[in-house]
Amino acid sequence: MWQCDFLVKPQWAITGMKDLFQMLFIHIGTRRIWISTSTNNPNSNGMSQQAKSFLQHCDDVELKHTIIMRGNAGKFQKGFDEVLEARNCYVKKNTPKSPNLKAFAERAVQIYEHECLGQFIVISPKQLNLIGREFQTWYNYERPHSSVNHLPPGDQTMPIVRISDTIRIIVCTTRLSGLLSLPKPHDLGFAITLAEIDATDAQSIRQLKAHVVFATTG
Repeated sequence: MWQCDFLVKPQWAITGMKDLFQMLFIHIGTRRIWISTSTNNPNSNGMSQQAKSFLQHCDDVELKHTIIMRGNAGKFQKGFDEVLEARNCYVKKNTPKSPNLKAFAERAVQIYEHECLGQFIVISPKQLNLIGREFQTWYNYERPHSSVNHLPPGDQTMPIVRISDTIRIIVCTTRLSGLLSLPKPHDLGFAITLAEIDATDAQSIRQLKAHVVFATTG
């Protein structure tokens, strides 16, 4: 099951302020998100194309789209529902004035706006599309999520824990000029496995630990 919601970002243009609209979809089971391209006129043809793009994304990541929960905003044009229903997707409209029914989408939009979108002055749809793509990648494949084993929603590979004493430093990978970041441990190339020495020799273990401490502080 998916939930979706609209979000609005002002565009600074020569002719004045304009509103750019995006749609954010979140898959309830995996917590993965998909963010549509932006538009300043969400008409019927545009909404139909957004629905087609969403369905193509579901096929690409192999996620089912049997149920879509959406709000009752007038921006959801008729073509949007028709495209989804043609692919055997049940479109569930929320009860009016009940935002808690799509709380997952509301929360994902809040994270997008507070942690990313609110830090930018947008001057073109192309810029907003780039911000959306970078945030989507960061959210799905880099940002840990408490509801999915504290791992990124799109990558549930458990980290390999080695039985070794290793000197590590923390390397921070960034997106959008450092706004979105992810610290990762990085090997310096020094690793000695305790199994390589006699585990019963306490003196050897103390020497090994002293060597590691010296190398870390030296």
